[in-house]
Amino acid sequence: MAITDAFVYASVIAECLKRKKQLPKNSKVAFSMTSAIRACDPDSRRKANKKTVKAARLVCDISNSSNPIICWFLRIAYRFISMEEFVKQIANTDYSNRDYWEYFQKLKKDDYAALL
Repeated sequence: MAITDAFVYASVIAECLKRKKQLPKNSKVAFSMTSAIRACDPDSRRKANKKTVKAARLVCDISNSSNPIICWFLRIAYRFISMEEFVKQIANTDYSNRDYWEYFQKLKKDDYAALL
């Protein structure tokens, strides 16, 4: 999540600064950092992050369980699941970054209209 967030924030802020430099000095159009940062923080991203954090906490709780049945199941699963399958499963369930990336692409396509 953090890498995607950093890239989107940096791109939008850079676009805002670039547009500020291109404006004439007496222009009434204002590109502010506040509006650039607000454009990067949709409610859908917050909801998706909450779900991701809950899922991560659940996995952490399961992997740190002292229940012998859960420990046995995890030991067997880790022994037979390939690393490639494990990583592929993580990538397939990462909806928050994929949705956020689509939001950013739409923002770019709309020529950063949210910055105005």
